[in-house]
Amino acid sequence: DQISKVKTIAEANRPQRGGGNNQRPTEEERAARRKQATDAEQEALALLNSEQKARLEQVRLWAAGSRALTDDAEVAKKLNLTSDQQAALKTIGEEAAKKRTELTRSQAGANDEATRKKMADDLAALRTSTETECLAVLTTDQKTAFDSLRGPKFELDRSNFPGRPGGRRGQRNN
Repeated sequence: DQISKVKTIAEANRPQRGGGNNQRPTEEERAARRKQATDAEQEALALLNSEQKARLEQVRLWAAGSRALTDDAEVAKKLNLTSDQQAALKTIGEEAAKKRTELTRSQAGANDEATRKKMADDLAALRTSTETECLAVLTTDQKTAFDSLRGPKFELDRSNFPGRPGGRRGQRNN
């Protein structure tokens, strides 16, 4: 029943495509879309019980990876990160973003499976090394607290994300 209701919410709030209008949306249109997405998210979250909400938050942290340490003020607060730690984490995150951009630019437009696989592998290695660097900034107690916030490990299969190496967009030419 929950799945059916969430699918209905998602379908009702899916952005409309087509219509021949290739103009960029205005700031007001983008703001309206963000509000609609937030409202739909709240509607879907209301369908979950407390256990499901807690696990969803854990999965969100696993999906965010090391960005949860740099971009989530609530996580920083719960871990009691110092300003020096936050600055170090921000630097690590910025360097990783530069490397990610370099990787994707260097292999942009690659249509062969081997190149897409290499990029996916390189990006996975970057995520792993970035997380290792970020975790090294934390104290033992903070690492334990972060592990507790994330709960049981969740492996995110990124291969089905459109526009990602090995994702649906990359598979169209196969």
